[in-house]
Amino acid sequence: MTHYVLLKLAAGADLDAAEKTAADAYKALAGELSFFHDPAVYRCCTERDSNAHLMAVCRLDGPEHLDAYLTHPLHLSMAKTLGPIVVGRTTFDHE
Repeated sequence: MTHYVLLKLAAGADLDAAEKTAADAYKALAGELSFFHDPAVYRCCTERDSNAHLMAVCRLDGPEHLDAYLTHPLHLSMAKTLGPIVVGRTTFDHE
């Protein structure tokens, strides 16, 4: 299953720091979770009201692993750090 997360950040948010926070967390999760693969974090290259600023993508061995990923301490820490600057979030999963 591929899991996508798109984040829209508040005006004035430190995009460099947010991108690093997400990329570091995804890299660490890949080292800790055997079912978590191919993490990547992308920054949007255009500025439009409808665009997210960051997109994070990973592959899980199946939908049954989503909860373990979402409740892992590294994911929760990332969410807590980014939470105050996130004004919109969309997730999408497909097999």
